[in-house]
Amino acid sequence: MWEVPDSRARGVGRWRWLRSSLLVILALAAVLLLLTLSRSPSTGVSRPPSSDEVDSARRVYGRVRVAQVQPGQHRIDATWSELSAVVELGGRALGIDRMAFDRDGERGRATASLPLPLGFWLNLRGYVQADSGKNLRISGRIGYLPIPAFLVHAFISLSRQVLVMRGAEIPPLGQMVSHFDVGEKGLGAMVDMPRKSRFFSAMSGLRSGSIDPARVESRYCQLVKQQKEAPNNDFAVLVSRAFSAGDGSVADNRAAFVALSMLVAGSDVGSLPNGPEVIVKRCGRLKGGVMLLGRSDLPMHWSVSAALTSTFGSQASISIGTWKEVSDSGAGGSGFSLIDLAADRSGTFSALHGTEEDQSVSVRQWLAGVSQADLLPVSALALAEGLTEAEFNSRYTSTDSSEFALSVQRIDATLAVLSRY
Repeated sequence: MWEVPDSRARGVGRWRWLRSSLLVILALAAVLLLLTLSRSPSTGVSRPPSSDEVDSARRVYGRVRVAQVQPGQHRIDATWSELSAVVELGGRALGIDRMAFDRDGERGRATASLPLPLGFWLNLRGYVQADSGKNLRISGRIGYLPIPAFLVHAFISLSRQVLVMRGAEIPPLGQMVSHFDVGEKGLGAMVDMPRKSRFFSAMSGLRSGSIDPARVESRYCQLVKQQKEAPNNDFAVLVSRAFSAGDGSVADNRAAFVALSMLVAGSDVGSLPNGPEVIVKRCGRLKGGVMLLGRSDLPMHWSVSAALTSTFGSQASISIGTWKEVSDSGAGGSGFSLIDLAADRSGTFSALHGTEEDQSVSVRQWLAGVSQADLLPVSALALAEGLTEAEFNSRYTSTDSSEFALSVQRIDATLAVLSRY
């Protein structure tokens, strides 16, 4: 005779099922961790960049910019050493000091190692190669777990859709990159990058809020108008004008920093969807030099670093400022300048605090009444500059050395004392 199971028996059955399911999930998670995590990094710490490596990265960037500015397909080639420099510098800009790029047979290989708690490492690898039709194929590996190309390309497609929804005009990968090849000297491809892709502005918006082009235009045009009506070459006066009419919001401060960079250095640091040219053509440009502590280069260092921080964050701004000096220390350059570096870091820290919700209003009020000595201490002019690469290395060893770090800490301590917000 059949017996109907009581509720207690059903409860025991459900518990056994849940326990079994939980064990299966835990087992799968354990296997996944074993496949993806490692006890050691797969790549070492990238060495401090030399002036040649910085120049290599700048050359590649220049080729990409030409392809972006001029519509249509353009051939871009990069050597293995140039690509290595780009990847290592890019990693440092993101705060990742273990990144490398090299050749792996018939494909290029990028490697990154990220530290995790409890002494574990997440080792990532990305591979680029050409398929039979000379199309770019990207695959990867997380630890020991391979990521096939079709999954990588599906993720790229999804990411593109996210950026498109944010206003970017980005064609599919296969349309932008074609005739891809891997050679003895490096990588090459035909590239078609639409001029008004809004890629950089869309990417910066993913970080913590995009730059508002309308606010930038308003700030920039007002600054040009004020300069025409009451010319003044004091950079502190221009900073004061930029922030006097602001509302102290993070968005407004960001726009003011970018507008200053456009006014003084002619650069929007890639934050505007259509570039600065349209706004400059409509409102005009600054005539005559701008001075900070008797020098015309320091306002450019300050304003560009502030704009970079507003758009891409302080890590990128600090890295780019340091690399600029490393490049200048090479043959034919003006030399490594701690004075320029001090101006860079002053602009970076002003924008860093000015784009934080709890400090944006007080920073705006402070910048609305600054003097030149508030923006950069007069004592900064006594810092070393004009150092060749050999002289810099003899004195500091590298930009990663404790000696150089101590010099930077002294600069930062002076800048912190000046800040009154």
